[in-house]
Amino acid sequence: DASDEELFEAMSRENSSREDLSAFEEGQSYKRALEHKLYPSQHKLAAAVGITQARVSQVLNIANLPEEIIEAFPSPLKIQSRWADAIQRKLKESSSAVLSIAKQLRSDKTLTAKQVFEALIAKPRKASVDVVVEGKRRAVIRSNLGVVTVSFAKNALPTDRLEELAANLEQYLAQANQAGPGD
Repeated sequence: DASDEELFEAMSRENSSREDLSAFEEGQSYKRALEHKLYPSQHKLAAAVGITQARVSQVLNIANLPEEIIEAFPSPLKIQSRWADAIQRKLKESSSAVLSIAKQLRSDKTLTAKQVFEALIAKPRKASVDVVVEGKRRAVIRSNLGVVTVSFAKNALPTDRLEELAANLEQYLAQANQAGPGD
């Protein structure tokens, strides 16, 4: 009977011959091997499967990305190994901002993997303005990468006045467009 380590090494050799093996799949495999304590370190794992420790580290960076980041891509199989370090650095700089962008990107299935990557590591171009009425925040207007959203606090806007809001917004946007396009 083969040991778990021997089975893993055989599987890794077979996978390395696959041309379609993604960095994400490779990273997931190594992550599971380390979590199951088949190897005490990345160094031992790399030696056992015959690759560099740098490669193990690189693909583990992808496998260890937060779920929100993975889900922002059209497919995790499209995440390139060279992107992982840049995304991890950006997460260290501003985790909440990057995760917020990832959540927004997740719903846009028209973006390519490269566009998602570029949006995740882009310098923030966002602003946020609170709308305060009688000392209470009733809405927030956010601009992020050219997309403006308005979020109302719960019960801040009666639903029977949505058409009035839409008409006011149409009027505002018509005036703003006459003044010239914004950023």
